[in-house]
Amino acid sequence: MPNFNLNINPQQKKGLYVTAAASCLLVLVGGMGRAAFTTRRKFLERRREHEQNMLSWLNRQTREQDLIEAHQQDTSSYRIDQDKAYALWQEGKQLRCNDEVVARVRGMLVKEWQMDIEEWLQYTDFMYEQKLAELIEKVEAAGASAFMGPKWKEAKHRNELTWWHNLHQFVKFLFIQSRMRIVSLVATAALAAVSSSISTKLSSIEDSLLQAVTNQVSTDLPYILNLAAAELALTLTSNLVEYVSCAVSDYLVERTSVRMLRHIYMKVIHFDSEFFDRHGIDQFMSFYDDISESENSLHTALRAAIDLSTRLVMIYKRSPHLVVCVLGFSFFQRFVEKRLNAVRDCLTGCGFQAC
Repeated sequence: MPNFNLNINPQQKKGLYVTAAASCLLVLVGGMGRAAFTTRRKFLERRREHEQNMLSWLNRQTREQDLIEAHQQDTSSYRIDQDKAYALWQEGKQLRCNDEVVARVRGMLVKEWQMDIEEWLQYTDFMYEQKLAELIEKVEAAGASAFMGPKWKEAKHRNELTWWHNLHQFVKFLFIQSRMRIVSLVATAALAAVSSSISTKLSSIEDSLLQAVTNQVSTDLPYILNLAAAELALTLTSNLVEYVSCAVSDYLVERTSVRMLRHIYMKVIHFDSEFFDRHGIDQFMSFYDDISESENSLHTALRAAIDLSTRLVMIYKRSPHLVVCVLGFSFFQRFVEKRLNAVRDCLTGCGFQAC
């Protein structure tokens, strides 16, 4: 084979290394600069395009209102598409579009929000309270609180009392068909406790099996086989109990929902027509889905609470400091996730997003 030894002295090698490193650095910086320039150019193009979309939408709304006035009709009944307008405003705010155009879109939203608040304050049912809470969140996100008029303070006060009213309604909700619900909750809690105790026992056997396998000198083979068989049996039992628990919980949720729905409808049919004229009937059409979802959430929360408490007790028995570490890490993870989401939103608003 040919010999490629060039007999390069150390000084020349150092120069070659510096040249190669400088070339790589130059290529890297150039690539990063080109990527930043391309991203910025796409961001500016997207901002110009979105400004044109907002202007087109505003002009279309103005033309439609002019047509209504030309036919000598009242323009107060004209309503815009709030979801479309809010999406336009939100993206325009993130893209830092022209302030005047963004303010015009927000101004049209403010008029719609004022009419919605004035209408929704007349009702006291849960559906309108949820709508009012969502609307207040949008208004505060848009920074339009100062433009909402005299009804805004009343809406804010109603929203502050909503959590207590919802808790009161939830307590009343718990006592509907209380006997059937207590039976279903007790059954769910019992099965969840059995499943958690089996999981605890399984974890203890797995630890013993691990110690027996790693300690080959003082542990005989029959003991290891017995632990492995016990682990397999408990694993199958745990899966079976978990399946039975979910199946029984789903069955009880369905039966309880049907009974509650029948109970509620038996009360509703005795209301007079004035009640339906005031509140409408749309909210009664989704009763079954709402009741099923609430019951399912209640049973799921109960199973999760029992499982979490069992795991925390198991960890505490091994090391009390480990419980503090686990809880501390959980809160720290939530804090970091919230901050990272805020940084991501900030970078998105500055144009450093994937285009």
